[in-house]
Amino acid sequence: MSVAPTPGRIKLPVKDQQLEDLLLWRDVKKTGIVFGAVTSAFVLLFWAKNSFLSVAALLMSLTVGVMLVWSIIGGFIHRPPPPMPAFMVEGIAEAKIRAVVEKATPYVNKGLHFTHRILSGKDVLMSIVVSAGLFFLSKVLATLSLLGLAYACVVLAFAVPKVYEMYHDQIDNVIDIARQKVTFIHDAYLSKLLKMIPSAQTVTPAESSSARKED
Repeated sequence: MSVAPTPGRIKLPVKDQQLEDLLLWRDVKKTGIVFGAVTSAFVLLFWAKNSFLSVAALLMSLTVGVMLVWSIIGGFIHRPPPPMPAFMVEGIAEAKIRAVVEKATPYVNKGLHFTHRILSGKDVLMSIVVSAGLFFLSKVLATLSLLGLAYACVVLAFAVPKVYEMYHDQIDNVIDIARQKVTFIHDAYLSKLLKMIPSAQTVTPAESSSARKED
């Protein structure tokens, strides 16, 4: 029994409307051309047996060579130099860098706090999940090249949002059922097991001799 797609549009967490339209296949022809071009490039690079880093270095070498030739020829024929992005010519204002740092600081602190929870053993279940996930990820990455991993990310970016938009009600329903089952298993079994495992305790600094003398 097939599941009929559910009509309705979703909103992706991206600021660029054109990128959202591209990933959600709003214009099938345009998205097909872009995805086909990426796939063709991947196939060519795969059969050429060139690594992703070697191709990137080659492209950068060609870019530098073209810009150099452009500058030299432009000087002879009195043409303007090749166009450059404004940030390369003028630099980046300190206010912009400060604004980026201020926005990124809460996320960095959350990441550090999460890492501390994992490494300190205070959240045993989370530490086990992260360790198992990283082990599984290491096995997956061992079978993929950097180029293959990049193409896999592209395929997921073009496929997952559109599939979720078509079947978002059914997918949300399945996620809710899975969440309820996981919660039931955790409350019924895992929580009792985790209570039997001693968790890390916060170490309090020892009282100094000067403080004891003052007392």
